[in-house]
This record gives sequence, structure tokens and C-alpha cells, in this order.
Amino acid sequence: MEEIDILLKEYKEAGTLCRNAEQLTRTSLSIFVPTATILVAVVAAPGVAHSVKLALSVAGIVYAVLLGNTVRRQSLYYISYMQRAKDIESLINCKDKPVMKLYTNGATATDGSRTFSNERAIVGVFSLAALYFAGAAIWHVLRICGVF
Repeated sequence: MEEIDILLKEYKEAGTLCRNAEQLTRTSLSIFVPTATILVAVVAAPGVAHSVKLALSVAGIVYAVLLGNTVRRQSLYYISYMQRAKDIESLINCKDKPVMKLYTNGATATDGSRTFSNERAIVGVFSLAALYFAGAAIWHVLRICGVF
């Protein structure tokens, strides 16, 4: 019976960690979008010094890459936690049949759909933002150097 208690504790922890990973991804996006919008507005605004725009562009690149990495890392943790939950589910049997499918039932709910995973969509947004800021940084370096 002690083994079952340990498995149930691990199972509960895996579920909690999966939910935390999803929450961190949503929080990252809800913070990134307004901040990136403000950065884009300042970088594109006339009347702001090119050196300031360059600094903000570099900050935008760093910001997008760091948050993209965080989301990607959480996605990898999520996969690991889901696998752990599946492994535990397969161990808890009654009359040789699995009795638990609490956390992993919805894992395949979107299989075959024409949608992107949240992680891919968000990393795509972060990647596009990083590309925009990289282009802006190059542009403002050229402006500072007097090429344009």
C-alpha cells in the first residue's frame, strides 16, 4: 500500500507541474505582448534618437529570446511530466487494467486538428519579434554610422 501512496504522490506532483508549465507559458505571453508592443512603438517612433532605438532593439531581441527559451524549456518539462504521469498510470492497475487516466486523458485531444501547439505558436511569436528587433537594430546601426 505504501508503494501506491508514493505513486499517487508522484502522480499528483506531475499534474501540478504540468499545470504550472501551462500557467507560466500563458503568463509569459501576457507580459510579452504589451511590453513588445511598447518597444515596437518606440523603436518605430520618429523623433527618438537612433542610439536609443538601437538599445531598445537589442533589449527586444534579448527579451524575446529569453522568453522563447523559457517557454520551450517549460514545454520540454511538460513532456517529461506527462510521460511520468503516463508511466504511473500504467503501474496502477486493478485486475490487470489501468485504473487512472486523470492527467493524460486530454493529451491527444487535438491530435489530427489543424492547429499549432501553444508552445509552437508562442515560440513563433517570440521568434518573429526577435527578427523584427534584429532588423531594427541593424537599421539603427546603419543610421548611426551614417550609411542612410
